[in-house]
Amino acid sequence: MTQIPPRPITVEMRIESGAIDAALSDLSAALPKLRDLSLEAFDRLIGFIEAGAELFVLDVDRGATPGANEIRVVAQPSDGLRIILAAARAGDFNLAVVEQAFGHGSHPSVGGLAIPTVTESPAVDKAAGDEAKPIHGGPA
Repeated sequence: MTQIPPRPITVEMRIESGAIDAALSDLSAALPKLRDLSLEAFDRLIGFIEAGAELFVLDVDRGATPGANEIRVVAQPSDGLRIILAAARAGDFNLAVVEQAFGHGSHPSVGGLAIPTVTESPAVDKAAGDEAKPIHGGPA
């Protein structure tokens, strides 16, 4: 019996970052306003970001068809970043908002290091506005 040599497999990976690009652009534009609204809250926000606060989640879609050779990764703003951006737009930025967004229990960490949240789904339906749901027990 002859063995058939293995064929190389090509896997295409697409990374969609439009939502996170827009959110980070909004955050960058809002930072001066946030600093003016509450210097204490601004300093706390920067501290969380420097410590690895979860600003985005990754939704991994391996394709709806079994055996598909495509992996799609969609980067989306985390709930914490959405909270901060909403507060910035409303002019309601304060220490309580920062604690709600990134304080105790808002994102998984081990020894002070943030654990990235990666999600998997059979399909990502951006039109339906599906939220990413993390695996490994972290928040969306």
